[in-house]
Amino acid sequence: MYCRQCGSENEDSATFCTRCGALIGSGTAPSHSVTAGKKVNRNAVIAIFAIIALLSVGIAGFVIWTSPDGEPFTADEHVLYADGDVGSGYISIIADPSDTDPSDGSCTIILTMNAKTLGDYSWGIRCLDQALYAYDGVDTYEYAGHSMPDGAVLGDGGKTLTCTLDPGRYSVNVEVNGRTYSGTFVLQGEVVRNYSWTFYPTYSDDPTSSIEFDLEFIFQYGDCLAAAEYTGERGIGDVRDIEDLIAPFVSENEVITELESRLDELYYEETGSIPVSGSYLYASYILAFVQEEFSYPTADSDGEEWGPDELLYGKSEYWAFPTETIMQGAGDCEDTSFLCAVLFRAAGYDAAVAIVPGHAMAGVELTADPYSHLTPGYVGEYPIYQTLMFDGASTTYYGCETTTDSQYHIGYTSVEYNDNQLTDYMDINRVGIPTGMDGFYPI
Repeated sequence: MYCRQCGSENEDSATFCTRCGALIGSGTAPSHSVTAGKKVNRNAVIAIFAIIALLSVGIAGFVIWTSPDGEPFTADEHVLYADGDVGSGYISIIADPSDTDPSDGSCTIILTMNAKTLGDYSWGIRCLDQALYAYDGVDTYEYAGHSMPDGAVLGDGGKTLTCTLDPGRYSVNVEVNGRTYSGTFVLQGEVVRNYSWTFYPTYSDDPTSSIEFDLEFIFQYGDCLAAAEYTGERGIGDVRDIEDLIAPFVSENEVITELESRLDELYYEETGSIPVSGSYLYASYILAFVQEEFSYPTADSDGEEWGPDELLYGKSEYWAFPTETIMQGAGDCEDTSFLCAVLFRAAGYDAAVAIVPGHAMAGVELTADPYSHLTPGYVGEYPIYQTLMFDGASTTYYGCETTTDSQYHIGYTSVEYNDNQLTDYMDINRVGIPTGMDGFYPI
């Protein structure tokens, strides 16, 4: 006889599983094992143990936690990842049985508190893909902490919470008897982003040369798991191996590949030109998309300026994955530089990320000097580029400023450091990858 919960084989006469303590019945051996809170693969489902079997203290037997209808909880295919008290099973998640497609839109789920405790249950959920401090549309930012989702319903004395959530990554807290249980989980589903931006092939003061672009981009949130699973450094700090720190944030990703493909198709539809790797115009088009569609939020509070990382993630420094930046629609200089650089690479360019004092930019190699493409009379503020030598071959990367809300051309930056041009802190020609902060790091 096999346990329906953990798959272990037991004696035919057994009532409870000798391994996990679950109530068992006859059945066949499962085709594969599952582990709570661990990803099987990017396209497979993540099973979460929704029954915690606890030995009763001082009495014989087991306490079996079951779903509201009395049946043992089963792994839920809508949940792709879980950690903390969700991954351990203290908080379990199961989808509404009527929602049979985990790849479509929002999902109605039931969260159940499984810890052996009595009292008043206080639930709170926060979407980690939305800014911690949300702009109210007027002039202030409001804290968006854990709260009850709209339309949420409590049941079973407060032990269960039924709500409808969009695909994404969530944090959940349950307070009971002075203790807080918390964890994170990821829900599968279809994400839709709509973009509209203006591209100026020559220079931004010439409206007659502008081209309008509109793009609907659809992807599966399951392709954003790298951010949820990442436990490494999210900033430079005292570590100087910057190339290794950057690498996870600019790794291959299906969302980025598909986004660049859609940008490519749209460029051809609107211009009639086939995008060519290495061309100045297509690289400028990608840069304009990032500049105009991803904001750099800041705010003042009691005379103190808050930057994007504090507003979006509640941290003084937080390197975001490109998929996180796409979900937020915003980021600081590192975040949007990572996004722009990986889009360049997906389009076939040699790309880089420039780390300079107090700032970051994307970098791109072009088949022709970008300065020659601009209309005569265009004046940028500070040219920025760097030529790296590898094994006798040279690659010149041109800086791409991503923290503007309008188009700013390749090869220029408006940023200064200690009243000096950022280029002054870089060797214009150097051999190999920089060992410190100042320079372009190929990806």
